[in-house]
Amino acid sequence: LVRVDNIISRLEESKKITLDTLEKQRLQYTDAFRRSSDIIQRAEEGIKIMKNNMENYRNYQTKGLINKDQLTNQVALYYQQQNNLLSLSGQNEQNALQITTLESQIQTQAADFDNRIYQMELQRYELQKELVNTDVEGEIIIRALTDGKVDSLSVTVGQMVNTGDSLLQVIPENIENYYLILWVPNDAVPYISAGDKVNIRY
Repeated sequence: LVRVDNIISRLEESKKITLDTLEKQRLQYTDAFRRSSDIIQRAEEGIKIMKNNMENYRNYQTKGLINKDQLTNQVALYYQQQNNLLSLSGQNEQNALQITTLESQIQTQAADFDNRIYQMELQRYELQKELVNTDVEGEIIIRALTDGKVDSLSVTVGQMVNTGDSLLQVIPENIENYYLILWVPNDAVPYISAGDKVNIRY
């Protein structure tokens, strides 16, 4: 029982450490997800501005206000920022996926530890029950239904018995009358009659 109790204590401690670690990781990824979401929102706003600037540069180039190289640089800058936004979006999705994975792990690990603890508690219960049964079986008092004395034993010391087995016969102390039912062979019937005395041996 002491060993089982120690195992249960270690399981409960391991459960707490594991779940605390997973929860800490979940909070870290949640914070990273929130920051990356804010960055993406600002980046999307910047992309819109850069797109407008690119369109303006196209108009400027058409009107001869800027040369082609200036327009090319602006277009390249716009698509570079778009690629950066895609990279940020991918990282943001990874953060969201990691949060979902950690939440699932927390539930799975908690259920696994609870199941192992439950199994050990069942084992402890069975051991306690066996211990109680052992104590009870150390001494059993058999009570007779009436006062009297033991006439005969049906078992010997150390013999295994089952439920319902006959252990002994008890003769009541005060018996006023006996009533016997006897069967006699047919050829003896002519030689007996009512009121005859008989000897009983058993």
